[in-house]
Amino acid sequence: MKPNAKSIRSDRLDEASEEINLSIQEITKRNKLIRFADKNQAGWAAVDEYQSDKLAEDSEDDKKLRAAKKRALAKIKATKSAKYKK
Repeated sequence: MKPNAKSIRSDRLDEASEEINLSIQEITKRNKLIRFADKNQAGWAAVDEYQSDKLAEDSEDDKKLRAAKKRALAKIKATKSAKYKK
């Protein structure tokens, strides 16, 4: 998201502030995904699995992260074993 410079120049500070806050939220979500990908062996495959269930910020979030990691690792292992069978 790109903050609207017109909002700032025309003194529509409420609009500009809202756009900045939305940008910060998007960056925070993206950083969370990057950290998740970096922390586990499945990498971005785990992020893809996690996002397919939509990001959740409630008490179930940790469970979903672990489940996404497990599914991603299973897919990676299946792909590797399929390559060796050929």
